[in-house]
Formats: sequence, structure tokens, C-alpha cells
Amino acid sequence: GVTVFNNILVPLDGSPLAEEALAQAGELARESGGHLFLLRAITTPLAMTAKSTKKTAYCISSMRKPSS
Repeated sequence: GVTVFNNILVPLDGSPLAEEALAQAGELARESGGHLFLLRAITTPLAMTAKSTKKTAYCISSMRKPSS
């Protein structure tokens, strides 16, 4: 039988290895009809304020597509 991956999470940090993982994950998603979720890893300052954290959360939530 064929292994089916419904949801695939791919963490990305800008490295060549992460980009290769994205290509492999994309192939798996296509073959199994699954969904690909990308997580971008970034470096943030240690002294983030509560205000900037809320702004970041708002930006992330506004990027989400509404369910169909």
C-alpha cells in the first residue's frame, strides 16, 4: 500500500538543507494528496516587548487563509 500523509509540517530556516527538505515534503504532499504547512524559523531579539509580540501574532493570524 501507499503511505498517505495528510499534513506535513516543514520548518524552514533559510539553510540549503531546509530547502531540500521542502522539495522532498512537496513531493510527498503531491503524491499523497496531503497539505503542506511551512514554518519559518527566525531569530528575534531577547527583549521583545508585549506590544511587539501582539503585533507579530496579529500579522501571523492575518496571513492565514479562511477555511473553505
